[in-house]
Amino acid sequence: MLLFLEIGLVIFGIYALVTGKLTLSKNRIVRGAAARLIAVVALLPLPLSLAIGFIVGFIAAGRGEFLDPTNQSLRLKFGLMEAGITIACLIAVYAIGMPVAARQAARRALVEEMEDAEDADEWEAPSRSSRRAERLKPPPAPPPVPTPSAPSAIRFRCAGCNSLIEVDAENAGRKARCPKCKMVQEAPVIKASRTP
Repeated sequence: MLLFLEIGLVIFGIYALVTGKLTLSKNRIVRGAAARLIAVVALLPLPLSLAIGFIVGFIAAGRGEFLDPTNQSLRLKFGLMEAGITIACLIAVYAIGMPVAARQAARRALVEEMEDAEDADEWEAPSRSSRRAERLKPPPAPPPVPTPSAPSAIRFRCAGCNSLIEVDAENAGRKARCPKCKMVQEAPVIKASRTP
């Protein structure tokens, strides 16, 4: 039974190293370099058990003792040690992998939400507040650019792509769509300046 678990972990680890994809459950999948690093932990039980066995053997040989492989007590100790290492590595794979998979899933969901919003021309911050969502908000609209040559028009810069937008003065305070990036924003209201 223990050997099958170790072989399963080795296959699991090799597959994750090769593909860069570590499936922990139906909805929890780690991808990329994180999957490969976690796969190394899945590959550790056999080398660790073998290394500890060699160390114990060398220490016993240094003392002049003989380790009898037919000794049931010794076999039980080594079997329990190997089981503990295997179970600890399996727990480590899931303990490290589950939070990483959750973080990657949240990041993918946020990117998909932003792509969908770009397609619909209506981007709203995600409902849950996070530092990442705050960083992804569009920058505040720059101040309007006064144009003395066209008093019947208002010119201002787009908050999304910084291109120049021109609207009729009668549309001040109304929604305007950027012709370049299609972002909808409010046209500023410019107060008339008094000349002496």
